[in-house]
Amino acid sequence: MYATQPGIFFQIANVDMTVVLVYLLQLLVTCFPVTYASSGKYGGFSELHLKDLRNRTKSLFYHGFNSYMAHGFPYDEVDPLTCEPASRDYEDIHNTWKNDAMGNYSLTLFDTLDAFVVLGDKQGFERNIQLIRDTYQNFDIDANIQVFETTIRVLGGLLSAHLYASDERRGYSIENYDGFLLRLAYDLGKRLVLAFENKSGVPYPRTNLRYGPLKVPKSLQREQCTAGITSLILEFGLLSRLTNDPIFELISRKTFLNMWSSKTVLGLLPMTVDARSNIFTDQITGVGASIDSFYEYALKYSILFDDEIFNDIWQESYKALLMHSQNSIGIFTNIHASNAAAAREWIDALGAFFPGLLVLAGDLKNAFDFYTVYFKLWNTYGAIPERWDFSGFRWSYANRNSKPYHLLDSLPGMSLEETKVALMNDAVLLEWYPLRPEFVESTYFLYRATKDPFFLRVGEAILQRFETEFHAPCGFAGIDNIRIGTRQARMESFVLSETLKYLYLLFDPENDLHTKNGAAIFSTEAHPFWFDDKLKVYNMHQDIAIPEITEKGVMEAVWDKLFAQAPPQEVDIQFAKLRLEKNALPDYTPITLTERMKEALDRYHVKYPSNLEPGKRIFVNPKVYQLLKPYMTEKDSNRIIQEMNLTLDPDYLGLSKCQVFSRDHTFVHSKILQYPMFYRVNDRYQVALHSPPYYRNTTNIEIDGPFYDLFGTNGMVSFPTQSTEDFDALIGSLEGVLDTRIYRVVAGPNYQPDENATVPILPQDLYLPALDNLRMTFERLTPGRIDRYGQIVEVGQYNCSLRLLKINGCNLEMDDIVWVDYGWLRTSNPYGNIGYTQNGFLTINGELVANIRIVPD
Repeated sequence: MYATQPGIFFQIANVDMTVVLVYLLQLLVTCFPVTYASSGKYGGFSELHLKDLRNRTKSLFYHGFNSYMAHGFPYDEVDPLTCEPASRDYEDIHNTWKNDAMGNYSLTLFDTLDAFVVLGDKQGFERNIQLIRDTYQNFDIDANIQVFETTIRVLGGLLSAHLYASDERRGYSIENYDGFLLRLAYDLGKRLVLAFENKSGVPYPRTNLRYGPLKVPKSLQREQCTAGITSLILEFGLLSRLTNDPIFELISRKTFLNMWSSKTVLGLLPMTVDARSNIFTDQITGVGASIDSFYEYALKYSILFDDEIFNDIWQESYKALLMHSQNSIGIFTNIHASNAAAAREWIDALGAFFPGLLVLAGDLKNAFDFYTVYFKLWNTYGAIPERWDFSGFRWSYANRNSKPYHLLDSLPGMSLEETKVALMNDAVLLEWYPLRPEFVESTYFLYRATKDPFFLRVGEAILQRFETEFHAPCGFAGIDNIRIGTRQARMESFVLSETLKYLYLLFDPENDLHTKNGAAIFSTEAHPFWFDDKLKVYNMHQDIAIPEITEKGVMEAVWDKLFAQAPPQEVDIQFAKLRLEKNALPDYTPITLTERMKEALDRYHVKYPSNLEPGKRIFVNPKVYQLLKPYMTEKDSNRIIQEMNLTLDPDYLGLSKCQVFSRDHTFVHSKILQYPMFYRVNDRYQVALHSPPYYRNTTNIEIDGPFYDLFGTNGMVSFPTQSTEDFDALIGSLEGVLDTRIYRVVAGPNYQPDENATVPILPQDLYLPALDNLRMTFERLTPGRIDRYGQIVEVGQYNCSLRLLKINGCNLEMDDIVWVDYGWLRTSNPYGNIGYTQNGFLTINGELVANIRIVPD
């Protein structure tokens, strides 16, 4: 379907006309009367317009923060609806919704310190730091708090503020700053790290800031999650390196590596753990709540501290997700970690961070595909439901009808409006939206990577919701129930520290974090972190030694006060005991031994147990890990490919490369609106995308009038509904999929394509030395039906009936070819149902596969 204006032209092939009708009706509605510039370096958003958006976002931030200071401080939060201070629930210790984050330590103030720097408000930054100096000497507070939440919000806020206050290169250093924020962070860190004093080897989920974890009721200490165990490493690592005390990084790093060693044979980690026994309590995994920041901190720790081991962990864990979790729409679904079976057909609001993380990893294609799903949720609800079921067919509709659903269908005994409400209730499993930042975060990262004005428009729509629907007398109130639109009487600290911060940065392309003063990563709470040689004070592999002279940007006075002797408190005694017990633990990394690695151990005279066999999981120290890394993967070659001056790259997923977004600056447009699959989510999940009645007449962001007038005139595209069948297939064993060797064909220096070949081997094609241990998705090419690319399937010259869509986590483009080694097929193929033809096609069960070919001999 192609649309242009002022007239509208459609090219339709077997399209569901009800879908077309809905799109036409939406085009006629204008909800956001915004005037866009006709040109400009920000894709139609003039500098004046962006400045207006920044000022409006800044105004919102100050409304929220000033409301907290006027009515909430020194308590943790302020009720945005009643303007009353909000703090812990002293009557119900099991009210973890409040007590996990609220520790009687002015949570909102600590969590928003660096936001003033992002807004360019140096005076506000200094004023609030002075307020902390006058109010807090330590965290000697009798409060049971969650270690994870306190680490990311309070400890992270202190560390980021210290970096800005002390590092003169950033332009926000404070004259005569004595490092008291770092001392305060150290005091908090030694209280939090006591949570690792657990015989099971995993940290307790909660601790008491004054008395330690043993003072927390046992009923609050059992349920732990993968994210809570592994997502302390960034803040703890930075604390260790800034304070010259390695204990924080040492313990959190070893715990992370030990957790990673518990992964299943598919390379996946389950979400939930019993903290008493260190046993997984179920086998469900995904990318959302309970495991999200495991992936985030594997990648960000590797970047911040240039750690190759953690980069490998990120790549291996993400590769496993691509193989087993990602579905055909791009959703990373919840699956069983041991057998990859589909487990739960929902995604949660926290998973909306993952597209932004994929941008940081350089995978723009998968980032946008997954982002599109969350964007459609925002279009549908004006919010992101805490949990959304994308199946839609299991209850109201599927149990009453056997035919496919269409937008104008009604359930038996219901009106059309009642049907929409019933289906909406089925889809929204958890109904609240506390103004979480994750969707804004991914919007920000995708705009930074692409500069596509579409993301600015999304941000503008979010801003307008804050100015109207979310605005409250003393801050911002989220939605307590998306189904009916009731308000939530709470403004969590992340609304100011993350949501509005990312929104402001989206509209501020010249912010210091985007210029030469940048080179920072954001913590999971959006606190900017950086660490380099200017901040190093000692060698991590040597004994603790405080230097007499520190580098510029770190005040010498810090160290005298930081390590000054004081009468020991209970927490100090426990901290000293923890140091003695944990300091001797070796820094081991888990690997699976191969024959080549074992030969390398012999070659370099590295001692190992005599009964050590290939295929076993072993633990090695960092030096041995680096020695073995070149031998961790097998190397293959193919004579024909070599003779064509082509090479083979084992990184077939491109995990070590950054994708480049193609920009066209000759005229104003959005490439996103030309993305062929942009409306595929609507088509696939239309039964689960019904707006609540109070939000039903709101225009979708991408097709509201003014925005469409400017950006849609260059060809918005929506493919007709796919009617061909997709199905999954497995060749070999699921356990061996992660180690299967696949290569990306790369052009050599003298490469010239074979113009005489019927189907030439080209760069970017894939090569398989063996057709074994493969998880694949196929499309059945039935003539007369519409394929996944919106084309009518026709009977071709060879009458191929299958097309490979995905292989071991790699999504194939329309023209991609997978090449299989002829020698393996001829001499080593153990599968009787796999063959090949004289024309070079692969056959499976007698059916020709259109895009799997045999390397000619």
